[in-house]
Amino acid sequence: MFSSDIPWEKYGLIVEIARRIQEVSPQFGKTVLQKLVYLLTTIYVVPTGYEHTLYTYGPFSAELASDVETVSAMEGVHITHGAKSGYEINPGNNADWVCSKSKEFINVNSDKIDCLIRDFGFFSAKELELRSTLIFLTKSEKLSREKLKHQLIDLKPYFTEEEVYSAIDELIGNEFIKL
Repeated sequence: MFSSDIPWEKYGLIVEIARRIQEVSPQFGKTVLQKLVYLLTTIYVVPTGYEHTLYTYGPFSAELASDVETVSAMEGVHITHGAKSGYEINPGNNADWVCSKSKEFINVNSDKIDCLIRDFGFFSAKELELRSTLIFLTKSEKLSREKLKHQLIDLKPYFTEEEVYSAIDELIGNEFIKL
């Protein structure tokens, strides 16, 4: 007997995020998708099944990178090179079909996906990189505000102290991190 272990929930999630972020995001590409799925998994505790490690632009999942290409091949999403740089992801011709395969998962987590888009969907890739990396750093150890700032700037020296402190204060204020 043939057994199919196609991760429809993961594929549908990629399409659903692409759908919901259309009117909100200044740029929705591969980097933004990586950060949003990390935040959905970590902050909103949605069991996406993706594991993230710290990489060049913050939290990254190789499996998610592979899955978005698979979903693109299915035409669940359409990936193009962005006008300036990077990629742009939009729902594809088969978006409805892919989502229909993960309908229950999407319905159960719909409110959390809405919260993700409301709270983080309007940020650029760079702004999401900063916030998701700060959250990632606070998951491994208890840090003071100052130590967290130093760790972030050591990893990503192109962020200013002002940008880092502002993002830390915002994340604390929204109760996304605790120091």
